[in-house]
Amino acid sequence: MSRRGRSKHTAGTYFIAKAHPTLPETESKDYTGPWLNRDDKIRQIDRLYEENPLEIPIGLDHRDADKFGLIKETDVLGRVIDLFTNKDQELMVKFEIFDDHHEKYEELNQQLCYNKKLHWGVSVGIMITRNEDGSPFKNLAHIALTTDPYFADYDTYISHWHTNEDILNAVIDKSFIKDADYVTEAFQEKVKGINCNI
Repeated sequence: MSRRGRSKHTAGTYFIAKAHPTLPETESKDYTGPWLNRDDKIRQIDRLYEENPLEIPIGLDHRDADKFGLIKETDVLGRVIDLFTNKDQELMVKFEIFDDHHEKYEELNQQLCYNKKLHWGVSVGIMITRNEDGSPFKNLAHIALTTDPYFADYDTYISHWHTNEDILNAVIDKSFIKDADYVTEAFQEKVKGINCNI
């Protein structure tokens, strides 16, 4: 199982979800709103792999997030492992939830994976600063687990999960990579050729 960086936590369960949809208005040259266009998404992806080990934390419902989108260490449930854009230029996230860092891990894990009455998804926490010319400079600061995702209408819900990262990588390779809009070479190498009989 390949993991970037040196996390002090033990991985428990891995998940795939759509993190940010494609919004036509963001592609306008004059757009200055908070959401990500295609170039912003690619920059988040490259940043994750180039600034190794970059930690993008997973939190719950944007709790205690400050004005920059940063969350307290005590509220961190997991971390982003991989990012890519699918065939529709939507930002996809693979993340892990730690099994040793949160007292409610077992309850949360049961809800995320097995409770059919609760539909869990993700929402992005974006840090916005300004470039010298005043244009927005956006960084993905955290991902929030929630049953009420901001982009719920775009199906930003967990689509796959497993306790074995290789199996999730195989799902990504089989279901997403061939037609993906943008995937780093590092991630392609990571998922290529994994055969988990899915």
